[in-house]
Amino acid sequence: MFFKIKKLISKLTCISLAISLGCSFSVPAVRADTSPYTEFEICNREGGMGNCGGQGGNYTHWAHRLDMFKDDILQAFKFLNGKRIIICSNDSAFLDNFKVLKPEFDIVHKDSIESVNFANYDYVIDTIYAPPFLQTVYKSKNVISFIEVYKSILYEKVLQFFKDNKIQYYFFEVPEKSKLKNLDDFEREMFSGKCPSNMEETREVESFSEILDKLFPDNQRCRDYLMNFDYSQIQHYNNGRYKVRMDGSNDYNNVVNGVRITPDMPENFRNKAHFFGTCTVAGHYVTDEFTVTNYMQKRINEHFADTYGVVNYGTTFDDSMNDFERMLDTAYKPGDVVININHKSCPVFCKIAQKHGIEMTETSQLFSRPHDHGYCMFDDPAHLNDVGNALIADFVYSRIKDDLARQIEISEDAEIKFEHVKKDVGLTQQTKELDAYVKSLNKIKLEDAESKNIGSIVMNCNPFTLGHRYLIEEALKRVDHLYIFVVQEDMSVFPFIDRIDLVKRGTSDLRNVTVLPSGSWIISTKTFPEYFSKERLQAMTIDPSIDVEIFGEHIAPALGIKIRFAGEEPLDQITRQYNRAMAEKLPIYGVGFCEIPRLEIEGAPISASMVRRLIGEEGGLDLLHKYVPQSTLDYLRLKKGPPYKVARSENPKVSVIIPIYNAENTLHKCLQSVVNQTLRDIEIICVNDGSKDSSLSILEQHAAKDERIIIIDKKNGGAASARNAGLDAATGAYLEFVDSDDWIDEKTCEINVKCADENNADIVVFGAWYIDVPLHKEYHYGPKATYYFHGNGVLSFLDQEGIYSVIWNRLYRRDMVVASGVKFNCALRNKDDTCFNLDILPSVNNAVINPEIYYYHIGDNHGIERTANYEQTLQQDRVIIEHFYNAWHCPRLLQYAFIADSALVGLANWMGNVELKNKGATEDVIADLLKAVDMLISQGAKAEIL
Repeated sequence: MFFKIKKLISKLTCISLAISLGCSFSVPAVRADTSPYTEFEICNREGGMGNCGGQGGNYTHWAHRLDMFKDDILQAFKFLNGKRIIICSNDSAFLDNFKVLKPEFDIVHKDSIESVNFANYDYVIDTIYAPPFLQTVYKSKNVISFIEVYKSILYEKVLQFFKDNKIQYYFFEVPEKSKLKNLDDFEREMFSGKCPSNMEETREVESFSEILDKLFPDNQRCRDYLMNFDYSQIQHYNNGRYKVRMDGSNDYNNVVNGVRITPDMPENFRNKAHFFGTCTVAGHYVTDEFTVTNYMQKRINEHFADTYGVVNYGTTFDDSMNDFERMLDTAYKPGDVVININHKSCPVFCKIAQKHGIEMTETSQLFSRPHDHGYCMFDDPAHLNDVGNALIADFVYSRIKDDLARQIEISEDAEIKFEHVKKDVGLTQQTKELDAYVKSLNKIKLEDAESKNIGSIVMNCNPFTLGHRYLIEEALKRVDHLYIFVVQEDMSVFPFIDRIDLVKRGTSDLRNVTVLPSGSWIISTKTFPEYFSKERLQAMTIDPSIDVEIFGEHIAPALGIKIRFAGEEPLDQITRQYNRAMAEKLPIYGVGFCEIPRLEIEGAPISASMVRRLIGEEGGLDLLHKYVPQSTLDYLRLKKGPPYKVARSENPKVSVIIPIYNAENTLHKCLQSVVNQTLRDIEIICVNDGSKDSSLSILEQHAAKDERIIIIDKKNGGAASARNAGLDAATGAYLEFVDSDDWIDEKTCEINVKCADENNADIVVFGAWYIDVPLHKEYHYGPKATYYFHGNGVLSFLDQEGIYSVIWNRLYRRDMVVASGVKFNCALRNKDDTCFNLDILPSVNNAVINPEIYYYHIGDNHGIERTANYEQTLQQDRVIIEHFYNAWHCPRLLQYAFIADSALVGLANWMGNVELKNKGATEDVIADLLKAVDMLISQGAKAEIL
């Protein structure tokens, strides 16, 4: 047993060490005489391929890539015919497709290259690790990186596509530190770390205001933006093939459908100038109007009015593959131009660009001194201020202005897209949430849906008015059944939980109507963020196509919806554009669209905004009977005007406890998922554990709308301390713990409370979807089937995978917890949840396991508090193992999953942690721990472990 553990440690250590190698290595090219695609050189610029030291950040969904370029890949691997091949891949779909493509290969599959015996094979094809790791560790082996094969094909195909379709492509290299000449003392100080790249850290630098004085001497708007910089505004998601900006909207930084808004874009234009690239394009340190793309739009407007709209696809990832993957999914017209601003760091790309006659134009000379531009750059030459962005825009414009005039002459109206691109890419692939939502809709689909005319309406109902009621009645005249989706995003005056209740009460007398929450996929900040900033964006042209396409392709088929209704919109420009998009796009998916004239009172259409205005006016409540049904009127009179809070009951059914530490980027989503529970009778205990960011402010904003939110603000004491504070304050019949970077299904409390009540259960354990961010993996966590345990049978909990290790996928009866006296162990900096669960087991009489997924957990090492002290972690692991073995005399506690989680993963992390100071002492702890485990096994647990 001891040697088995050491062998596994060795394997994990190799992985960890590989990850720590980084990507600052250059490698020899594979021989060029084997195939036209085998000159696979790698990026030797540090960080040039993102997370490429170990498992590649974007290197997933290879099956889809294989399908797109199968003929070219067959050609690339033609020289392997008759060879003994092994493929290292964790993508079963890729393997199946590859076997179909190359049945003559003698293909063997391995999950990892570490276990390959190279002597048995002629070539190894790897799809898991990025080239720097492969070419450094296995440089003497016949290892082929599928990533490099794919990249060479990708660049060739996209550039040829541009050439064939009259689309002009340009490449500009971002300013490079090594090419900047004659920097002054301030610039050298900035590049040496005086201004950290993390803006939160930057604001803590004593001289930050002085830095802003030099970088923005005449731009107060950008100064205000950076003083209130919110990292949630520059978050990205990985859609399976490339990174895309997350949508978001505020006064400074607006991203719609992954594209940053260009404020000066004309409402009507013939063609587009598509900007792809890294931070220089994205403009994270300036507001919308001072980006490179908006300056470029201004130049074009001055000389070519209403010809080009400039589109900003910028990200923070200086990876040419990321740019080209996005180009592959973009629609163009002949006459468009594509401007790529990035690092010239990938030899494969440089070689193919040279083949196509593309000039690699440098921009560093713009910022080499002497010049009179003042200061332009933050901590990195690619991070520019407004002056630097204007210089880049002027330079790019001067280089392409003649081509712009020629391109507009060959403009055509027909939109074209790369022929191999499947339509269902992008946002709809980013998460399993959409699949889960669609499955929940499938469960309520009418049995005879195919034979009926089924319609739908999406409403915000802020609040529910007679206008909404009229629209529903008119729609019902045209269909057999009507689904009403109430916008679930809590960005309105009235909270969602009240809005959906008002719709249900206001339609309770109507037959063939089903009222549903919209989830995160219909008019949400994810799919249609402009909807929640309509007042500010009225003059802008927006693109709501993602929202409409998701509805047409996924949601409508799930319920058999054949037509969607909406009210005519005479005033709101954003809603009018949304209606127009539905009319154009829904028929593509076999869904009709019908606009119904608005109900008018005294010559004016009824609107929710009119009702809200009346509420605030003196005597307004007395006039509301003209505009709202009785159920809404009763509600408004009860509320007696703003603020409109959700009331809290004296004896809530569930106490939801959320420990919070520096969670500003995830807290809103977490809270919204709890606030929107279909079981309204809950209290939400938020324990702010000494956060240094804006978490407390976010809590206060939500609490202003919802009386069920209770805020406990305390000094930092760790996750266990925060959970204990929540326990002490809880008054609910049941307890539910939610981490601040996770979220829960809207029916989590309702379904599991029902399950507990029906079975008199002390604990209900339910399924979760575990999203492992660093490894880009997602999987079902927890039980796989339904079980019931009674009396002593509860001990068999320990036989169920994932039953005892976490607290967030379960519901506890509070009386049982209080009677047990069990609290979270504040002396433990991790595993406090494991200990809590094991300590509580003697008090559990009945338990239920519900495999349905109700919890979404982000495994990204950014929870309330994590420790990097592996010596301490390993000491705690030993204490936990010995404590519970001695207390329970239960060999099951030593099963393999527990040991791997507690000890071996920690060991692998330790072995890869080059900054660990006291390695000698830690080695003693490791040896001591393994001896303790080996001793316990010899006492009788051996048969039940491996």
